[in-house]
Amino acid sequence: MSKAAFWAALSAALILGTATPAWAVTYSVTGSQTFQTIEPGHANALCFTVTITSSHILPVTLQSIRFKNLSVGSGATQAQLDQELGSPRLYRDTGSGAFEAVNDSLMKQSSASGGYLLFSAPANASIPALGSITLFVVTNIPTAVRDGENLDLSIEAASDIVLSTALTTTSTFPVSPAGSIAIDGSSAAQYTVVGVGPGNVLAGTNNDLALDVRISANGYQTDRLEKIAVQNEGTATLASDLGTVRAWVDDGNGSLDIAVDRLLGTLSFTGDRWQLTGLTENIPLAGLRLFVTVDVKDFATDGRTIRFAIPSQPDPGVGVTSANDGPIDQVVRNPAFLTVSTADRITLAATAVPSSTARPGQKSVPLADFTITNSYAVSKTLTGISYTNGSTGPGSQSDLDDELDLVSLWYDQDNSGSLGAQDSLLGTAHIQNGEATFSGLTRSFAPGATRHLFLTGDVSLDRARDGDLLGVSIQSVSQVFFDDSTRVVAGLPLDSGARASVDGMIAAQISVLPNPAVTLGKNEGPALVFDFILPRNGYQSDVLNGLDLINLGTAGNGDLAEVRLWRDGGDGQFTPGSGDDSDLGAMAWQVNRWRAIGLTAALGATGARFFVSINVSNAPVDSSTVRLAIPVGGATVASGNDGPLDAQVSGTNAALLSNAPLLASLEILPHVSTVGQSVTATMAVRNVGSEAVNGITPSALTQSGTGSLTFASGPQPGSFNLAPGATDSFRWVYTAAYAGNVALRGSAGGTGSPSGLPRNALPSSSNAHQVFTPTQSIGFSATSSLPASVNRGQTGVAATSLV
Repeated sequence: MSKAAFWAALSAALILGTATPAWAVTYSVTGSQTFQTIEPGHANALCFTVTITSSHILPVTLQSIRFKNLSVGSGATQAQLDQELGSPRLYRDTGSGAFEAVNDSLMKQSSASGGYLLFSAPANASIPALGSITLFVVTNIPTAVRDGENLDLSIEAASDIVLSTALTTTSTFPVSPAGSIAIDGSSAAQYTVVGVGPGNVLAGTNNDLALDVRISANGYQTDRLEKIAVQNEGTATLASDLGTVRAWVDDGNGSLDIAVDRLLGTLSFTGDRWQLTGLTENIPLAGLRLFVTVDVKDFATDGRTIRFAIPSQPDPGVGVTSANDGPIDQVVRNPAFLTVSTADRITLAATAVPSSTARPGQKSVPLADFTITNSYAVSKTLTGISYTNGSTGPGSQSDLDDELDLVSLWYDQDNSGSLGAQDSLLGTAHIQNGEATFSGLTRSFAPGATRHLFLTGDVSLDRARDGDLLGVSIQSVSQVFFDDSTRVVAGLPLDSGARASVDGMIAAQISVLPNPAVTLGKNEGPALVFDFILPRNGYQSDVLNGLDLINLGTAGNGDLAEVRLWRDGGDGQFTPGSGDDSDLGAMAWQVNRWRAIGLTAALGATGARFFVSINVSNAPVDSSTVRLAIPVGGATVASGNDGPLDAQVSGTNAALLSNAPLLASLEILPHVSTVGQSVTATMAVRNVGSEAVNGITPSALTQSGTGSLTFASGPQPGSFNLAPGATDSFRWVYTAAYAGNVALRGSAGGTGSPSGLPRNALPSSSNAHQVFTPTQSIGFSATSSLPASVNRGQTGVAATSLV
């Protein structure tokens, strides 16, 4: 076909909406895989990456894509191999070129059947004109896969890719790149543990259930158990606390009953574990459920703990005939500790609480989850409990105590085992001298009941140091009080293991003070445009090493001759050159921000106050604005407490740049008011031109924001004249009418003399004024909140509550 004929056909296709001739467009397919070794249960395993490129001048939709299952298994049927792929998902790459579960778009989920994996009608499957689309096939590896399998996919033929427009492929099929997923088990995910406890085991009892576990078969093949081993992660020892350890095979009812369950054998202690070898126990496809029990000696130590776990590498605790030994990735453990105890006692136990990251000012950070079990035949009433501060950092005890503003004690009211909205608050306390004490409690625990007590903490906004770890524990049973003679036992120290790592600084820690809403002319400055206080690192002094600033306004670097950083000398006033402020130097423009480096500005107990000033260039863009902000991560300090981490921090008002001879700046005073209060709006007008301006009058002022002001009077005066370099002001009076933020906007203008030309100022906006609703009368009554008892020297005791 000639070039002219080609263009004629193409034009007709575009104009008439007809399909592009098949000879005019093609598509290509490329695929990639990697060689991976993955354990069963692994999430988001990348199986195949495919890129489809279209030369069509219009978008084309992928209607379906089919992969052939080339997985290899020993003696497996095709259906079994298909099941080992799980439920693969098809994702569309968002542009990074690598699979990202959070960012990439899920298009379709499917499952393999008959040796093929088909994704039909995937979402978001448009291939852009003259472009390409990259797809990822991802799956969660099932736990019921066979050790040693190789999972593999390919695209066998061009017919496995169906597009909305018939295109000719330039690729060679099959597309079967090198790579596969080798399955290596067994993994911890293949073991099903039924939790035992938390709770207590009585001294002198036998066959106490310590581990309830199901050992899986080798995927679709049965196996044979040859070895089982367990370790104790608690504090109970073989010498003084623990006797015989036995393994039992469940009879099928799912609960331990030694009268009917079959004894698999007695485990022997080898120095670091109990182990039973030489077994030939069949593992059916449904798995083998085992119970591991322990005898607790008559004179076992009160408070010692038991938590059985199947060890992992280098000597996995489960050995099987198929060599699918495990767990190879991590230990398989009972989730809770069991505490050795006797009758007629209160037993305390710790439930694990995950460690977390806590931002300064964060509320209700989980610190502890302890259970109280009443083994008495009568109810027992908790009257007091104290927690030892386990926080760590370089500070003094007082510093560490102050990192938490408040700790709160909660009772598991709904017996759910987790802190929720239904749970009741027992009290709050401050940590003093390393302890948080809750007294005057009246919480009753019924006979035989086990209930949780949760402790949460409110992180201090200004005293918590970045990098410190916040935590609590109970070091002695003498820290727990009941209403009568009650024996309390616990595995000490009692610690849920939660350590909240303080991660600051955040935007809320940076105080921003009002900067004027000012209009600046060419070559003017230095003028204050940003006023803020940077905090130190919690209780520890710090040093500011670097600062980045960005402009949220419209002015560019060329509009400003200089951006300069100052440190307040202590008088709280911006006095460049004439006062006590320290000049920290001009900030350098770096691509999209101004940057100061090499700083050594001390951040003391109250932080440090900084000013940022600007000098306007000799030719700024008219009406451009400057509102500076510290971007996320813009403040760099010596301690590493860089920030803000969560949000940028900006100045309160913008500066307006103008080339006009008249410059108008508007301010509302006071900066805050209550409904019904009078406020004054002042427009300062400056003549920066070379001729006088006569008959200057202001425009009407317009309002914006969620609040409102009611006009009362003004302007005063009605007009004035300004000689070159002179300044005068108009004033209005308003009444605060409606709560919220409100700003005013206006301009002024007159006639130049002797030119006779109009001379007008650019419209300028005022500062943001906050209107509050006035407080109404509040009725309250006083009640005594003195606890039933206090400790000698105890401080911070609340004597009265106002209700």
